[in-house]
Amino acid sequence: MACGSMYRGRALGTMGHLGCISFQEKKIFTSGGQGGALLVNQDALVARAEILYEHGTNRAQFLRGEVDVYRWLDVGINATLSEIQAAFLYTQFQAAPEIISHRRRLWSRYHKRLAPLAHAGIIRLPQPAAEADHNAAVFWLRLANASDRSAFIEHMAAGQIQTQAQFVPLHSSPFGQQVGRFHGEDRVTTRAAAEIVLLPLYAELTERQQDLVIQRVWGFWQEATNIPTLEDPQDAEVIGY
Repeated sequence: MACGSMYRGRALGTMGHLGCISFQEKKIFTSGGQGGALLVNQDALVARAEILYEHGTNRAQFLRGEVDVYRWLDVGINATLSEIQAAFLYTQFQAAPEIISHRRRLWSRYHKRLAPLAHAGIIRLPQPAAEADHNAAVFWLRLANASDRSAFIEHMAAGQIQTQAQFVPLHSSPFGQQVGRFHGEDRVTTRAAAEIVLLPLYAELTERQQDLVIQRVWGFWQEATNIPTLEDPQDAEVIGY
């Protein structure tokens, strides 16, 4: 999810010994299904990472002519992308600057045009850290009243606009309750999770479509927008997440 983001001038995924990137279908850069990458930032870990990738064998060494046969040496995984998936992903990487720039522009338009609602205390908007250069992976609203969320999602859906209440705290999930624990007092996590709604933000979203989303958001609180008059969202194409 953080691919393309920076913190204090360093790319996320490069700050620890290992970094993991997902290319699952909901990520900014996707292999069209399941997929990911392991970033190895310490030389001592490269050899074992390669063995794990090669199903627990030293096949890569064999292909390089470093050993006469390859053997099973460790646990391993079968996580190789198909050539079609790799090609699909590669073309997105080639266009990465344009993709991220477009997403950031849409993110900023949401933030600017919904700011009056935040100033009125109706919603809260994301506030990235000053040291962060984010990739505009998502744009969320945090409603002042969690009880409004279901009605808000239904209101947006009536305008053919898909929104999502996606985040469930891990500690409150069924398996989390079995094996996990919450460190400290839960003063923010559960409350915030009940208030957050994700708005549509994806590479193919146009500014015209985004204007329909913004107008519909304003309409939930029966406020007028300052953007130009747009066609009724009821007559527009479905805008997904």
